[in-house]
Amino acid sequence: MTVMDRPPGEIHLLTRNGERRSVGRRRLINSGFFWFCMAITSTAVILLTVLLTTIAVRGWDGLGMDFLQNYVSRDPDSAGIKAALWGSVWICAVCGLVALPVGVATAVYLEEFAPKNRLTSFIRTNISNLAGVPSIVYGIIGLTIFARMFGLPGIGTETEPGFTIGSSWHDTYYAADGSRLEAPLANRNAEPGPLLDGSTAIRVNETDASLVDPTALPMRLVPDGFDGRFAVASPEALSVRIRTDPDETAAPGMLSEVRSMNPSIWQEATVYFSGERMTRENLEPAEVRTTRWMTTEDETGDQILVAAPDGATSIKEGAQAWRLRSVLPMITERENGRSRRPEAINVLRAEGGALTTGSEWFEFKVHKRMPTRYVLVEAPSSASESHSLSDWDPVLPKRRNTFVETGLEAVRVRIVPDNSDAEGPGVVLASDAAAPMKGERSERRAWYYFQFPFGKGVLAGGLTLMLVILPIVIIASIEALRAVPNSLRQASLAMGATPWQTVRQVTLPASIPMIMTGSILAMSRAIGEAAPILVLGVALFITRVPQNLMDQFTILPMQVYNWAGRPKGEFQDLAATGIIILLAVLLTFNLTAVLIRQRLQKPLQ
Repeated sequence: MTVMDRPPGEIHLLTRNGERRSVGRRRLINSGFFWFCMAITSTAVILLTVLLTTIAVRGWDGLGMDFLQNYVSRDPDSAGIKAALWGSVWICAVCGLVALPVGVATAVYLEEFAPKNRLTSFIRTNISNLAGVPSIVYGIIGLTIFARMFGLPGIGTETEPGFTIGSSWHDTYYAADGSRLEAPLANRNAEPGPLLDGSTAIRVNETDASLVDPTALPMRLVPDGFDGRFAVASPEALSVRIRTDPDETAAPGMLSEVRSMNPSIWQEATVYFSGERMTRENLEPAEVRTTRWMTTEDETGDQILVAAPDGATSIKEGAQAWRLRSVLPMITERENGRSRRPEAINVLRAEGGALTTGSEWFEFKVHKRMPTRYVLVEAPSSASESHSLSDWDPVLPKRRNTFVETGLEAVRVRIVPDNSDAEGPGVVLASDAAAPMKGERSERRAWYYFQFPFGKGVLAGGLTLMLVILPIVIIASIEALRAVPNSLRQASLAMGATPWQTVRQVTLPASIPMIMTGSILAMSRAIGEAAPILVLGVALFITRVPQNLMDQFTILPMQVYNWAGRPKGEFQDLAATGIIILLAVLLTFNLTAVLIRQRLQKPLQ
């Protein structure tokens, strides 16, 4: 019997017992829920846009090849992110190569082959719990297991491992021509001995390089006997505070009583107030102030300037101060007019930077040795015997000379008497061959170098991050396998396929898109993690790229964290630039993973 066939009384009972709902009320609820979702979504998008815009505004000007090619520096204008960038690439490569296969294989076993019992249920529950463990806990686990191997007796330590491959130890001797020779040793603890005639040694080819700042500074041309200075300061003023409590936290502009009473005096110094790159185009239109200045170092290690009236010899509480960015080198007319031929000088741009050889440079002596004693200017291709500078020309301040290793060469050792005039590679005076140089025992590591325990190198860092993302990869892979219809498995088995053939040809191909999506999210987390690597104890100031899996490293998140915590505004701008690079690396990894996912995705017919 249909509703229409029911007697009128029964239809009345149905409508009377049911609750009447207004169409207008339903529409109001629907509209309210829609606008609630729109408000939440819009708020999130606006906050994200503001955050990204702020980062872009502060960090965009710092983007450039110099930032990517320079190593970390205490000078914000010279600092770069090369070591941290390559460290992140190495760490994420190790993490992905280990975590993804192990995670997917674990998920396949638990979902497709493991018996459904209390043990496997216990394992699944604990994997889900591990996904919510704070990452700093994994840092402690990684430090204990991978870096120290539980500190078990007989396996060595991080600095003196019990087992190594691809490592050789050498004692250092000096040849008659002043070159450095390295004689191989049986092990790191071998007793030093004399260098034997006829033995084979490694001749270290070195070049003497001028270490210069990687970023050029504009110079000022001044008359002979000029008594002033030119400097650049940050435009943001600080208020001077005198430290009275020894336990008080150091802050920008805070001075100890000793430093406030004994500042250095700059007579008639011209200061440009600019936070941009130090070029003529940026400094000429900037605010300029020429007066007498007092300068000292505040409690954070920054040099500050305080305008001083005549007669003032100390800095008072509440005085206005500005942080010194750099002192511009000055060249006098006399030094500028001296004729000299360009010299073939090897130039090393910052510690661990790129070595320039074969170029010719002019060297100029700096007036008052501020900020350095000499500056270098690369000679043009049509350089003559002399060269003069113009006011504001960019120059490279020279810090010191340093020896840079350029190659190795095997030579046969020939011992000669001390009064001999013999020359050639491998010739060593008898007194120099009697004993190696003290304190110059060195280790050379091949690209395949391996040690046990791992220490605080790339492999330990990558495996620590692997622990962080492994539960996420396993859970995502299990859910992806569960999403495959069971009918596909049954059809494959019914056609005679083995369980492994079913997994390899049916289940895995169908679940690859979801597995890759979960893996992308996991790797995104790994790229941005800093806490476990911080607990691992890696160094922040590193001026070299990792050469093997045991090398020291640093990563982008740690470098950004370090810069963001410094009081200098320029370092915080560097942190914003580093975040942009970090986002670019993250997007690159994600794009690569998406392309792999699309390539491996095979639609089931």
